[in-house]
Amino acid sequence: MSLPIVHLYVTAQFDQGFDKPEYAGSLLRGQFGRMLKKRLCLLKDTPCNECSLYNHCSVPALFDAPGPNQPVPYVIHDPLWGAMHIPPGMPWRFRHTLIGHRAIQHIPLVVQIWDRVFRQGLGAPSNTGRIVQVEDSSGQVIATAHSTGVRLVADTPVIRLKKCPNLPSDWRITLHTPLRLFFKKQRIMPQQFKPEHFCKSLWHRLHALAHAYEELQAHLDLSDTLRQHLFTTPVEVKTLAWRKWQRFSTRQQAYQDMSGLVGQLQLHIQHPAVKELIWLGAQVHIGKNTTFGLGAYETAHADCL
Repeated sequence: MSLPIVHLYVTAQFDQGFDKPEYAGSLLRGQFGRMLKKRLCLLKDTPCNECSLYNHCSVPALFDAPGPNQPVPYVIHDPLWGAMHIPPGMPWRFRHTLIGHRAIQHIPLVVQIWDRVFRQGLGAPSNTGRIVQVEDSSGQVIATAHSTGVRLVADTPVIRLKKCPNLPSDWRITLHTPLRLFFKKQRIMPQQFKPEHFCKSLWHRLHALAHAYEELQAHLDLSDTLRQHLFTTPVEVKTLAWRKWQRFSTRQQAYQDMSGLVGQLQLHIQHPAVKELIWLGAQVHIGKNTTFGLGAYETAHADCL
């Protein structure tokens, strides 16, 4: 049985090149949201949660949480950390993850919105480009470039995520983007990090998603017994560092500190269901600010690294 989660891998090219910021996840998230509302919103002066069309509109289905204090149905992730110049015509790839049936059914719209974003310029009119293709997690092409824009490949089913692959007990977790954890409203630095912080953040994230998106509950065992198994999983810190990063908030017209933990952890996991939880966390990210790709981690068998 497949999970109600879809990874869309978007490949784009720029006409005149692009000076990619240190991390583009925040820029991508902001540009997608603005274009989505620009193209679809009929009552632009009305907040989404006060709009009479809320339950019939694609904007909240793709960009807003289904309820107060609930997670939104997406993660937008830039896999390349570090500022760089992307030359004209060079492919640049990022990932847009959709969570829940309501968001997944809008895949054609997601593809068209990204096409509009790049044609009008990512972050600036000078950063124009085009979508080359869009793939799912199996590598299957679901949309390709066309003379008038991007075109969906006809009758191509989008592959949803399968269950966790069968890996041995010793796992290596690589934290790729800042993992932002807090305890009593204070951020957790490397010297304060404890193994249970990772497990508690993972549990909180998956529990919140299952509560917000009921179709995910059928695939998750969130029993107290499994919670205990997860929280008692041996976690060893291999390397841990503090990665500084800040983003500019257009809404607040100020820079925000988004620094967090990066490095490697090693886990010895005996329970198969715990493996599934940790693998699933890698698909949806954990910690604060997952919407633009923070809290990304990768799982692998420890002997493979």
